[in-house]
Amino acid sequence: MKIELLFVGSTKTDYVESALQLYIKRLQRFCKVSVLCTPNLKGIKKPEDQQEQEANQVLKSLGATDLMVLLDEKGKILDSVSFANYVEKNKNQGIQKMVFVICGAYGAHAMLKSRANLTLSLSAFTFSHQLARVILAEQVYRAYTIINKHPYHNEG
Repeated sequence: MKIELLFVGSTKTDYVESALQLYIKRLQRFCKVSVLCTPNLKGIKKPEDQQEQEANQVLKSLGATDLMVLLDEKGKILDSVSFANYVEKNKNQGIQKMVFVICGAYGAHAMLKSRANLTLSLSAFTFSHQLARVILAEQVYRAYTIINKHPYHNEG
């Protein structure tokens, strides 16, 4: 199964990019993985218009059979083992591509929420969208280490 991390807007800071690349490199031992950032939108004044245009960008990037996991603060909270079980279950069911989506500052448009196969929250805490990218990448990597019985999950 291929994993795609789809982010609205570019990665803005070097430390985020470095951390992302670290986990992408590690993940490549277990699966094909890619990162896609949609172009930054400019000059949009209304948050709902921003959400809608971002949603259109994301939807254009999704294939009809892609399993979409939308990150949202109101999503379901899973522990790492449950998340790994979710990933493994979909892999075993023949899902070809799992796409994790982090939207922009105004959150996800209703179109994305209705398209999502799972809406997931990283925590009850709120994280910057940049930091959420790193946390997501680490958790996907952790899931694959759990699935493959690699000691990373218990190394502290």
